[in-house]
Amino acid sequence: MRSRSRRILLFGFLAAFLPAAVQAQGTPDGESPAAESICDELVTATPGLFGLCVAFCEAQDCDPDFTQEDPFEHCTPSNPNLLGLYNFFRDPAIDPAMPCLKTPCPCYDGGDLAVFAPPYNECRYDRPFAGTSIDSQLNVRPGEFASIRNDPGRRVRRCIYRAPGSLRVFGFLNDAEVAACREVLHAFMDDNVGQCLTVNDFR
Repeated sequence: MRSRSRRILLFGFLAAFLPAAVQAQGTPDGESPAAESICDELVTATPGLFGLCVAFCEAQDCDPDFTQEDPFEHCTPSNPNLLGLYNFFRDPAIDPAMPCLKTPCPCYDGGDLAVFAPPYNECRYDRPFAGTSIDSQLNVRPGEFASIRNDPGRRVRRCIYRAPGSLRVFGFLNDAEVAACREVLHAFMDDNVGQCLTVNDFR
């Protein structure tokens, strides 16, 4: 109890002297930080964690602009100092890990997909086949594609990225990695659906 009190007092001291850029990251989505519901579970957690969560997670709340050479150029990256403070003051026995800490897709991100030159032969969303398998795929042209396959029944959970001079294949993905790959792939296809010669949407 004494240790916890010391940590709370130390947090108050550091917060008073932290630069503004560390204390708050702004609101890229135009929404009030207090409305970021992903941090709500921290309202009753160790004092100070809720504010750190809002500041850190707001910086991640940025939609990529795939019409630009660097789709994430306008986004402000989350300040790692905020995550460091969060983990320092967090009590693992009662406080959750940073709620919005994202698990990346191991095969590709938006920048990787932007390498593909349109038009695209097919944008495929969540096609069911072979019983329990769900497959999403951006088929650019023969030999160029990005995909995510989730087949828990057969224990096949795999992402593939194949571009000129690059091949990445990762199997045995966990739930968070599957979700991350699907989110990145679907977001890119949604933003570029006008460049898809064929759209097969099974969602």
